[in-house]
Amino acid sequence: MRYIIAGHQQAVHLLGIALMALAALVGEGLQRPVLGQSLPAGFVDTVVVGGLNLPTAFTTLPDGRLLIAEKNGLVRLFKNGVLLSTPFIDLRSSVNDYWDRGLLGIAADLDFSTNGYVYLLYTYENNAADYSGHKSGRLTRVSASGDIAAPGSAVTILGTTVGSGCNNFPAGTDCIPSESPSHSVGGIRVSSDATLFVSLGDGAEFNIVDDDALRAQNLDSLSGKLLHITRTGAGVSTNPFWTGNASENRSKVFAYGLRNAFRMGLHPNSDLPYLGDVGWGEWEEINAPNAASPSVNLGWPCYEGLLHQSGYEPKAVCQSLYALGPSAVQMPVISYYHNSGGSSAVVGGTFYTGALFPSQYDDAFFYADYAVGFIRYFKVDPVGVKSGPLLGFGANLQAAGPVYLDSDGAGLLYVAINTGEIRRISYETNDSSITYLSDGSWTSMTNGLGPVERDQSNGDGATYDGRVITLAGLGYAKGLGVHAPSDVRFALNGACTTFQAAIGVDGEVGSNGSVVFQVWADGIKVYESGTMDGSSATQAVNLNVSGTAQLQLVVTDGGNGNAQDHADWADARLTCGPTTPPSVIATTPPAGSTGVPPTANVTATFSEAMNAATFSTSTVTLVPQGSLTPAGATVTYDAATRTVRLDPSASLATSTAYTATIKGGSGGVTDVAGSPLPADVVWTFTTAAAGASAYLSDLAWTAAVNGWGPVERDRANGDLAPGDGLPITLNGVTYVKGLGTHAASDIR
Repeated sequence: MRYIIAGHQQAVHLLGIALMALAALVGEGLQRPVLGQSLPAGFVDTVVVGGLNLPTAFTTLPDGRLLIAEKNGLVRLFKNGVLLSTPFIDLRSSVNDYWDRGLLGIAADLDFSTNGYVYLLYTYENNAADYSGHKSGRLTRVSASGDIAAPGSAVTILGTTVGSGCNNFPAGTDCIPSESPSHSVGGIRVSSDATLFVSLGDGAEFNIVDDDALRAQNLDSLSGKLLHITRTGAGVSTNPFWTGNASENRSKVFAYGLRNAFRMGLHPNSDLPYLGDVGWGEWEEINAPNAASPSVNLGWPCYEGLLHQSGYEPKAVCQSLYALGPSAVQMPVISYYHNSGGSSAVVGGTFYTGALFPSQYDDAFFYADYAVGFIRYFKVDPVGVKSGPLLGFGANLQAAGPVYLDSDGAGLLYVAINTGEIRRISYETNDSSITYLSDGSWTSMTNGLGPVERDQSNGDGATYDGRVITLAGLGYAKGLGVHAPSDVRFALNGACTTFQAAIGVDGEVGSNGSVVFQVWADGIKVYESGTMDGSSATQAVNLNVSGTAQLQLVVTDGGNGNAQDHADWADARLTCGPTTPPSVIATTPPAGSTGVPPTANVTATFSEAMNAATFSTSTVTLVPQGSLTPAGATVTYDAATRTVRLDPSASLATSTAYTATIKGGSGGVTDVAGSPLPADVVWTFTTAAAGASAYLSDLAWTAAVNGWGPVERDRANGDLAPGDGLPITLNGVTYVKGLGTHAASDIR
């Protein structure tokens, strides 16, 4: 049973649209689109190989050669900077490339150097006279012989049964559904143990409710699955539905409930797959199915994003799934909205594993959107769990049409299907003086609608619901998306010289909106834009902020209320001088002190503003002598005094030596510019014996006001900064302990 849902719009179709786009460009007499990519400063986008016919994916061989899959079934070889005229293999007579179908996946075996295996994933052409009809898919393994596939080496390892779709075959048949013009085969990745991860679409129609999509919930069908198989196509015994029979479909299933899992990447340490699932009318997803989780059901077609899929919600299969509760589904790592029906097509990407990008991109997972034309990323921890915000990396990529991402030692590679190229984004200018505000931490933020968005427009009321920042039709990879009235503040600490941005009302509100941009430096207004609306030209801001301690970005409404006042600080960035790493300038209790009250807290004051997000019980620890286990505690950071405080959960043991550590270096605390504390700061102190008296400077006060700067512990008041006082001295006598204050002072 199939019927159209009124009001639903389909996600864009990657390869079919690419064909139409190329035809339109040829008709206009253009050889290729003009590429106006927006990238962070220091990055460049260059062609690695051109002259390709609808490339879909590639694999890098151990000797640096590239095998490139073209949609029609031809595999090209790029060797020593030359695209060879003789193909590696020609599968065109076996590949159906109607609409989104074709040769979409390619991968070289982990042991290619010894076995020469190459894997090819495609929709099989069983009847050329029925080009647009129902089909099925295949995963074929061939063996390389020099620069070509050895004749007669092809072995089908998945999809051994082919025909006009898979519904006419018994349940459990080794048949890959490809009945729809889209949602056919997906991608291949080879794991560190030489097994394969293979993604497959649901094979269902893409713009109507189609009961074929329900096969994604059937473990005996290969529809809508992520498979984990050996190089012979057998299931892996650690798979969650292993039956003991490696040839059974469910023994091959690693995760299920996918719509169109077009592309994926594997975490370099854990092999955890991160895959993009192209949504229907509302949500795009990045999923990271983990077999250790309670469920590896990713939800489609019963869920889209985090919500019930309204078209399939009445189906009995979905009602049964809903009855099990939300824990029956492993929700996406991220999902992003199509923004009022706009088309999107997520391309689930790759982990950057090189060493040439700035350190902020270490452990980053990059993903793209073919239709919207962006590349974004988020950080992932060492075991493969998402651990950071979504950040922008590239925009205005619609002309290129990214459909596949990978990385090599030199940069981030992507397949530009619209221009017939493989392109590389590399870091060419090693200029650490430029810092994007969206990559750092603000000290305070208020916004008229939802949160301030990083590298996205303001969107609606939720986090990460914005679009690509767009001013006058031009997209920006970096920036802040706000809604009037907005006030965002950053600590510069006098380290920066220039603030730059492009400003205007975001294109998501058309010609509407009415705002005024202001820039304040240490409480003094240094820039005002005048009233701007959605039809105003973009303004460039370039200000000298030398010596500024606090930068304040303000957007007010234009005097007529704040409806649709979506404003952008596009490409908002600072130029800062050589960064001085932070240091610890004071500690309590002081290093080597004795008789410390067991109720004391531990503090460390820094030379400059620090990134509060880097302070935790992992980076600030207190360990008693003779133990390896840190004392239980809470850790907080006070930006006003640049002081971190460790508050033990219970009184410390008496007459005991303790070692306090602030972690530096990689994985340690950093300043607001991202510069790490150079090395661990370690000091020791000894607690007082039971019944000993306590010094007030070792205790935490409940409230403190002071006439000049902060109250100082164990030093005179000094000037405004914490820790800047001299030793406490009265009538020529110096005191080790005490409080230094300035009238009027009140400490409780």
